[in-house]
Amino acid sequence: MSEDAMTDEQTPADAPDAYAAPTPTNYGAAFLTLIVQADDAPLARLIAATLDPSGGAGMWTTGLAPNATDAPTHYISTGYVGSGWLRMVPVAEWEQDADGAWVMVSRTDGSPAAVVAGCDAAGVTVTLAEVEALFRDVDSTQQDPQTAVTRMGLVLCQPAEPVQEPEA
Repeated sequence: MSEDAMTDEQTPADAPDAYAAPTPTNYGAAFLTLIVQADDAPLARLIAATLDPSGGAGMWTTGLAPNATDAPTHYISTGYVGSGWLRMVPVAEWEQDADGAWVMVSRTDGSPAAVVAGCDAAGVTVTLAEVEALFRDVDSTQQDPQTAVTRMGLVLCQPAEPVQEPEA
């Protein structure tokens, strides 16, 4: 790891654009539910498999849609991640108001530049504009997956075609 790489002890202000691959020692630092639009899923899969070949492979293969018989409009991936992921991806916090409607109360920006740098270091080209667009559209939260899926008005569905894993 280079001296410029982000460590678990650093805050985003210490190294906002640095990238450090998750390691077995920092897995389990946080629970995330990440839901991407179907059109964004190939890019999200490529980035995850590039930045973390062991833990990032196989993400976003579970389809979601407004109805179980619809083609996927979104894909979900959920589980424990290293703390570095919390600084790299945007994370929203949601609460229900008095009427039961979901309200976003905070959202971190993540670090698209760190994602681009990590992919570049691995020899995979993604643009800052692509990552910024992905981050704009992602629903990334520490909510349990069922709560996040329900909040978005989605249900599990079956993709018409098997999901192809990216070659990182």
